[in-house]
Amino acid sequence: MYFETNPIFGEGCIEYIGVSPSHRKKGIGRTLIKAALYQLFTEFSINEIQLCVSIINLKAINLYTSAGFVEKYKLISYRSN
Repeated sequence: MYFETNPIFGEGCIEYIGVSPSHRKKGIGRTLIKAALYQLFTEFSINEIQLCVSIINLKAINLYTSAGFVEKYKLISYRSN
């Protein structure tokens, strides 16, 4: 897991999280998120945490929503050929 903070503005961002496929569905991802949230809120005094996940990455979306995240915006992008 990698996250960044901007304590001046009270913001944090979870950039990515990865769990080996052979170790998924064991609570590792949720444990990593809880540890990051604890650190962001207590050590860095962050008020808001953002993340960006692909709409087709349903496993990640389910993990984040189970951790309490809610969808606020949808990023519209395009892929060039």
